[in-house]
Amino acid sequence: LRHKYDSIKYVVRKLEDTIFEISLQPGVGAVPDDSKAIEESDSSIPESELIIKMADFEKIRSEMEAYDAKREDVIKKCRDMQKSSKNSIYDLHRGNLERAKTQLDQVLESTKELLPMIEENKGLRSGSFSNVMEEYAEGILFYFFLQEKRVLSLEEMSPVNAHEFMGGILDLTGEIGRFAVASATKRDLEAVQMCQETVDRIVGQVLVLNGLPGNVHKKIDQAKITLRKLDNILYELSLARKSSAVEEGGGEAAKGTEES
Repeated sequence: LRHKYDSIKYVVRKLEDTIFEISLQPGVGAVPDDSKAIEESDSSIPESELIIKMADFEKIRSEMEAYDAKREDVIKKCRDMQKSSKNSIYDLHRGNLERAKTQLDQVLESTKELLPMIEENKGLRSGSFSNVMEEYAEGILFYFFLQEKRVLSLEEMSPVNAHEFMGGILDLTGEIGRFAVASATKRDLEAVQMCQETVDRIVGQVLVLNGLPGNVHKKIDQAKITLRKLDNILYELSLARKSSAVEEGGGEAAKGTEES
């Protein structure tokens, strides 16, 4: 609408220039400026005789102001929800699962309070609210991954929609990657293998989907990078384990030779 409004301004300017050029033509007097007179007389002219019905624009203005007020309310509430979702992921990486779940539950309650307004005004979902839902999805998916070693289904993620679920599950791969690195430092090969298999399956399922929006493609690229890192970690861990086994075997053999 802003672009179209700018176009209208250019049209008005062009019309003003045209009037000026006409006024310069021989035999044409100065074109009177009736704009003020028109504005003053508009109030006395019946609306049925006006070219434009002002009541329509007044109605549109009221609706837009009401929508803008609701939008500001959603943005304001979403700030706290976004912060809680991010903090929950921070706590999950540090083993504070109970605190993380409490924060995620608070986000869900706030979401339920906003949903009636969102459902009444579909346009309010995009932007801040949808971003919060993606962040919440990432947090709750990571929580259940750590707790139950599984990825929640879309059906279990209500009120998160398919697009938000897609963004959340792709962001989840990054958190799984960080968890895998922490597990690798503890030489927990099984945990790293589980992380690699999970990310591999997520990437594999997403790649077969068509018509994905642009921001999802960026997340897919990042998930692929995470998968390559996990492959390298597994490779390095397997080499380290084989090296340790060889060293232990060599040590035992040497010890047996000494005893004999």
